Amino acid sequence: MENRTCSGCHIALTAQHENSVRKGERLIFCEHCSRILFWQESEDLEGLAVATKRRRRRKALKS
Repeated sequence: MENRTCSGCHIALTAQHENSVRKGERLIFCEHCSRILFWQESEDLEGLAVATKRRRRRKALKS
């Protein structure tokens, strides 16, 4: 599962399926291609790292 879509067929998952995959209590299959969907914690952390990076503006030097 990547970006709320199946990694195989790239069809968007419903919110219910996404939550079930994240919980990991049972096997969840894609409704379209029948692949087993799974969630990796590192996906969540990578998204946070990218979202929190900020660029600093350089101030112009006064002459």
